[in-house]
Amino acid sequence: PRAADDPWCVYTIAYYWSVMTLTSVGYGDITPQNQVEYVISIVCMLLVGYTWAYIVGTIVSILSNLDPESEEFKRSLDELGDLARRRGLPSKLGIRLRTYMHEARHSMRVRSQREFTQSYFSEGLQRELAEHSSEIKYMLDIGWMSDMPRDAQLDIVKALVPRSYGPEERIEMLKRMIVMQRGISMVRTQTLRRGDVWGAYDILLESAELKSGAMPVAIVFVELLELGKQTLVEVGRNYPEANSRLRRAQVRTAVWRAFVIAASRKKNQPHLFGSGAGRLQALTKCATAFSTDALLPNEEGVRELYKLLSDMMARQDELSKQIEQYTNTRAVPNGFSGAEAP
Repeated sequence: PRAADDPWCVYTIAYYWSVMTLTSVGYGDITPQNQVEYVISIVCMLLVGYTWAYIVGTIVSILSNLDPESEEFKRSLDELGDLARRRGLPSKLGIRLRTYMHEARHSMRVRSQREFTQSYFSEGLQRELAEHSSEIKYMLDIGWMSDMPRDAQLDIVKALVPRSYGPEERIEMLKRMIVMQRGISMVRTQTLRRGDVWGAYDILLESAELKSGAMPVAIVFVELLELGKQTLVEVGRNYPEANSRLRRAQVRTAVWRAFVIAASRKKNQPHLFGSGAGRLQALTKCATAFSTDALLPNEEGVRELYKLLSDMMARQDELSKQIEQYTNTRAVPNGFSGAEAP
């Protein structure tokens, strides 16, 4: 009909054409023949169009959520690109930052999973998760940890924090120890690979003079797990048996390293510690000068110290030979080493 004769019919036909075009239904050979059929066709096309859009949207949502970490990583790369443009970073630095993000992707995932478990699970379930982790077998090789209560061991394992370092970066070791997870690093003449632990006894000490002071340097990209000293302090407060074990390891490590330092300073003097009561006094002064009371009460530390000194006095001749051998060759003696004694 003409628009002047039946404007609503013309409007319905125009609306039908626009809906058919927008919904991509197409222009078929079968078409409505009257106004009622046009209205019904419009309603059907709208319903089908919305249904199809919902199905397509659901499929896209499912596909995008299959790997949310990849989407988050892509957003992080976009943020990095925006940061580089805003600050006008050199292209070489931008390449290094992007390379680091790609290499550290696994560490980011581990860190995210760690935050997830701490947020949603109880302490008991977190310990069960830690018991089934691969890190616990490396930690149990450390002398002072091997005979701790199981819960104390698991609390230490679940406190490990993932870190990443690029090539030629120095790994900071202040009040911490590390467990290598990936890559290679060098410290002095020693190579650290997957499963190697560094700083396991330095973390027990307070005196900077007793610590090795050596910081590993990453040769290639390195992933590691880091344990802070504060974790050991908290474990010592919560578990008295672990507290005693840490103190014994701490005192023994401090005493042994103090003796080695004293021997290094006086290796050219034949009477290093004097004799008789004077020798015991010199030994005690040397050991107490470097020992620390950070992890356990002072009285228990003193008792452990004097017990250890008495044992070392009984083996003075043997220890003197070992200390002399250590200071001359820089090789760890077999009888009483800093790594074995605690």
